[in-house]
Amino acid sequence: MTEIDWLVSKDLEQLLLFLQFGGGGHRATSRKLRLFMCGCCRRIWNFIPNKYCRKAVEVAERYADGLVCDKILEDSWYTAFCSCESLESPVDYYAGNCAAHTAFDGPRSVSNVPRYACSAISEITKDGNNEAIQTEREAQLILIHDVFGNPFHPLPFINLSWLAWNGGIIPRLAQVIYDNRRFSDMPVLADALEEAGCTNAAILDHCRGETEHVRGCWVIDQLLRGTNRMIVPGTDSKCDAVEKITRR
Repeated sequence: MTEIDWLVSKDLEQLLLFLQFGGGGHRATSRKLRLFMCGCCRRIWNFIPNKYCRKAVEVAERYADGLVCDKILEDSWYTAFCSCESLESPVDYYAGNCAAHTAFDGPRSVSNVPRYACSAISEITKDGNNEAIQTEREAQLILIHDVFGNPFHPLPFINLSWLAWNGGIIPRLAQVIYDNRRFSDMPVLADALEEAGCTNAAILDHCRGETEHVRGCWVIDQLLRGTNRMIVPGTDSKCDAVEKITRR
């Protein structure tokens, strides 16, 4: 796959195969792949049929950040998978399996999760022309670019002075966004970064663009990696970082 292919391709499975098995140092981490799956599942969260399937997604997210062990992940997958066997409606079946597979470690899960999500959407809308599936696939493509950025280029450099600016409010805000999924605050983060001296167009445009963000967003990950805070969700979940920025 070339960079142009990556930027323009609408073939979700081709992109996922490249991320899983691509050569030349382009292979994605298991954390990123799992958070992409969870992001797809979060898009149909209201249709996930039971608490066991929802817990599988929550455990998968925590596992991605190193907060639970293999056994807990496996148990959550098995419980969710077993709960799907009694589901009768197609929507419940597809949405339940979408959720359960986020906690499964098989290589096919990465493509199965978005496929199940599309099938659930198709059943929900009863769209015989597959327009709903196409719309969902386009949304999933947006998530891929949100999580993985452009793998053909190094991620933009994060200046430590940005992280230290105004008492470290930028990484605190990034943590709040990550913990609480407050992705509507991404433009606020962009404003703070710009005030701190960031002029990188890729970072600022990604924060301000009209696009969907999920856990694993490459900008948030870069900021949290710079302070080694990414694997401690909840640290600043109640801080007033957003309010401080918006009052400036």
